[in-house]
Amino acid sequence: MKMSTTSRYGVVLVGVLVMVSGVWADEVNYFANDSLAGSLSYNNPPGQAVFYAGKYNRTYVAYLSHDFYAMVTYYDHDSHQWAEAVQVDDVRTKDGHNNPELLITQDGHLHLFYGCHYHPVKYAWSVYPEDISEWWLGREIGSRATYPNPLQLANGDLLLFYRFGKAGANCPLKMHRSTDSGLTWDEGTELVEFGDSRCYIRDILYDAAQNMVYLAITRLRPKSGAKPYSLMYDPATQHLIAMNGDDLGTPATPEELDASNCRQSNERIMVDIAGHSQQYRISPAYGRPFLQCGDGHVLEMVAPAQGRGVMYSPDGQQITAYAMVVTEPPTDYEGGDLVVWHSQDGGVTWDEGRVIVDRREIGHGIHPAVQLVRNYSGTGPLLIFQEMIADTNVRRAGDGSIPEAHPCRFDKKLYALDADYNFVTSIVRY
Repeated sequence: MKMSTTSRYGVVLVGVLVMVSGVWADEVNYFANDSLAGSLSYNNPPGQAVFYAGKYNRTYVAYLSHDFYAMVTYYDHDSHQWAEAVQVDDVRTKDGHNNPELLITQDGHLHLFYGCHYHPVKYAWSVYPEDISEWWLGREIGSRATYPNPLQLANGDLLLFYRFGKAGANCPLKMHRSTDSGLTWDEGTELVEFGDSRCYIRDILYDAAQNMVYLAITRLRPKSGAKPYSLMYDPATQHLIAMNGDDLGTPATPEELDASNCRQSNERIMVDIAGHSQQYRISPAYGRPFLQCGDGHVLEMVAPAQGRGVMYSPDGQQITAYAMVVTEPPTDYEGGDLVVWHSQDGGVTWDEGRVIVDRREIGHGIHPAVQLVRNYSGTGPLLIFQEMIADTNVRRAGDGSIPEAHPCRFDKKLYALDADYNFVTSIVRY
């Protein structure tokens, strides 16, 4: 490694899901078997699987390994092969929240943000464009940062959003800006001040045509549950804009967000899936994902998921929504199944949906964070997901006590599905 010091529409998905059996290969392939549980974090928006079309057509994936290193690999859409993962850097502390986030800038360089659970953001970028073999290391951004979320504006500026603080009270939403391709960053600006609560960024999307950043955030107050919000950030005025158009300035307060119609619903929906004896629980409490359609408008969807859902659209009318759904009551650490819905009319109506990955197909449930490579418009979409396996399986006694913890296996894996819901060919085999 090298070192250096230097128009919105609301969409609600409801209905009965129908189980349709998929046709799976005899061998279920995965492309990484060393990913730490939670390395595809449901606290981060899609920034761990990014498509870039330049000299090559590749989807780059970043994840956290069992040895707590930031790893990067890619899938080449022309050769249909995965690259061997590259170990970029350690993530400072042995903490699963230090998972890396990727940004690929207009010039093809990869930027990696990682290792910052209540620490400065560790920042690395690739020496060469579209190349994961060598990285510049040694820079840091901000302090007390958690869950970094980078993006690039149309003018080339870089923005880095994150939660300022660890997991206690008074953890606001903060942002840094770089005007020189990441060489230097400003001191940062607090955008939303939640006071006695902590902030999570659930989704982020940049609309270049409007030069507007869409944010889905959640206010989490101890013992009071989650309160999701949708709002926008205007890079030109450096102000927050409410969904009803109100200029909130910075920093915004929860009271201002509530008064400006930014609050999302916390309604929980129960559905039955044919072929399953139990009910599924779907909840939008973690915030709605966004989708930028071909005609420029942005869709906002109530995610049918415990974590968050994702959407894909080739033209703004044909929309596909994916989410991990869980049983009610949840089955300990086993996670859920991966479900897909389709709409042919821009989200006005939806089909009944179907399970495309049953937890039994891979032996364990799906992790709440299903990564959609949403900027990939080839034969996409490409889905990245992870097994839901805890380090230990906690079993409670009849009186509610925890007598012992049973260890589970550590070979947590990352999988990818193509547009036909087939597992993408892997370089790692059983």
